[in-house]
Amino acid sequence: MNKIVLTGGPCGGKSATLASIDKNYKKEGHNFYLIDETATTLFINEFNKILINGQSISKFDFQTIIFLVQFIKEYNAETDFLYKGNGNKSTIICDRGLLDGKAYMNNSDFKNMLKKFNLDESSLLKTYSVVFHLTSIYFKDKDFFKEHRPFAVDDALDIDYNLWEIWKKCPNHFIVPITNLIEEKINIIYKYLDDVIDYNSPMLHDFYNEIDFKYMRGYLREFFYYYSNNTSSEDKAKILKLHNYYKERNIV
Repeated sequence: MNKIVLTGGPCGGKSATLASIDKNYKKEGHNFYLIDETATTLFINEFNKILINGQSISKFDFQTIIFLVQFIKEYNAETDFLYKGNGNKSTIICDRGLLDGKAYMNNSDFKNMLKKFNLDESSLLKTYSVVFHLTSIYFKDKDFFKEHRPFAVDDALDIDYNLWEIWKKCPNHFIVPITNLIEEKINIIYKYLDDVIDYNSPMLHDFYNEIDFKYMRGYLREFFYYYSNNTSSEDKAKILKLHNYYKERNIV
């Protein structure tokens, strides 16, 4: 099993790269499973804007939900490959990984979140064989960044640097530089992929069993149950829509 993560600050080209890999990158004898960015789905469904008992969702709870969904996605992908791999090499490519949330929380909150689920950072890191850090366009074209990510201007530099710090312990940590065109950046990643596509890493299954997985999945369900019963009818509809979306994908 080979698991690769695309990380880096906002507006670095991660989602565009994943879409391009999905459409264009093929390798004989390889199965690919691509995991899209979890936070994007939550933002599209305005989950960050719902009110619980009149209060906004805390940053801790929001990042915990992202983490749980991401963990379940990756665990499910591993399970599919274990039982449906057909003898082919299996590669998972993630738009952000399980450690990305640390850049959006303080260290103590992130540690407490992992402790809640009996997880540890070093084991999670070992499940990724390769990290591609896509540097944010903020460093090259601030006006472009402000136009496309106005809500992230104040934190862009810190997030990009913090993600570099978080992931640099991975033995195969590649910094993908800023380019004039996103296609140029994608081509750089394609060349890297050709070199690392046969790497291997431990799986989440090697560190955490089905009981751990079911506990985390049950915890995520409790989030949805609690939120849907402590909010307005309008926000409840958003929560149920998102819940059904995840249920169709075997996440809750």
